Order: sequence, then C-alpha cells, then structure tokens
Amino acid sequence: MSPVELARLVDRAALDEAPGPRGRLRVTVPESWLATPCELEIRVPARLACARCDGGGCDACGRSGAVRALAATEPEPAPEPEADEPAPEPAPEPEPARTDHRVTVQLPGGGRPVAVRLVSPFGPDGVAQLLIEVVRGATPSPSVSLVRTPALESPRSFARSTLLLVLGALALGAALYLAWRALR
Repeated sequence: MSPVELARLVDRAALDEAPGPRGRLRVTVPESWLATPCELEIRVPARLACARCDGGGCDACGRSGAVRALAATEPEPAPEPEADEPAPEPAPEPEPARTDHRVTVQLPGGGRPVAVRLVSPFGPDGVAQLLIEVVRGATPSPSVSLVRTPALESPRSFARSTLLLVLGALALGAALYLAWRALR
C-alpha cells in the first residue's frame, strides 16, 4: 500500500518566529455555514492589516499598520528610441492591476468561529502568512462566498443506515431461503 499524506504537522512556534510580512483578515459568515463542514472562497484585498502589530505599526510593516497581499510589480520601461529612428507607437494601455486575490479555505464545522493560517498563499511575491479569522454573524461579509457544503452524514445516521441495510439483506436472505425450502 502506498503512503498517503493524511495531515501535516506544523510547528506553531516556528511559524510565529518566521520572517516576512504577515497579514490579518476577519470575515463574517452565518452560523449555518459554521455548523457543517464547508468550503469558502474569500476575496483578499490588496492591503491587509499587519498581523504582527494588529494595525498599530511595527518594523515588519514599516510603521504603517498594513501590508500588501501581493508585492507590487513595476512595469518594465520601454527602450529609448535611437536618434535617427522614428518614435515607436505608444503601447496599449496596460490592464489595471488586480486589487484582490482569492483563497479557498475549508471549515471543519461544529458551529464555532475558527482561525486559519495560510503560509505563502500567493507564492513567494505575496505575504509570508495570511491569518483569516472566521466569525459568526447575521450575514456573510461581501468578500466571502460559500463554494460547497459536502453532503456528509453524521456518524450516528451512517451507523443507523448501515444497520438497516444489513437487517434488510438478512431478511431478504431468510425469505429467499424459506421460499427455496418450500419449493424443494
């Protein structure tokens, strides 16, 4: 049997000591979403509160209290035309930069608010860690959408349906056996 990764152990102290920008985002979801396991898609804004100082300002965020979700990329400058060459036509207007990024998180269910820590959610050019606090509220935050809720049975209902299936199979087997004995 080949090994399958079921879980990954993480050293929380090592994550807390890790360098790099760390952003914090708090989103609200209805209690019904927290009650059962589900998957959420969250639009992360371009600027996040610094998780190291909770927006108060520290060395990690340059005393601004905020960090960028993804490092801004500078467009490459156009080459200078030679003196005897005609000026090139202007380049088309670049597309506006995305102001938000998306992440997908899975909630375990159970009805309690949760905190999720994502390491390098946008690759090496983004924040080193993103802390997402999912809290209970009347309506979901505008940046959150429910992707899916798996149709999972509770262990008790699964055991009950399995027992009914086994009892039905036994009853059918007994009826077929009695019918076969009667015809013999």
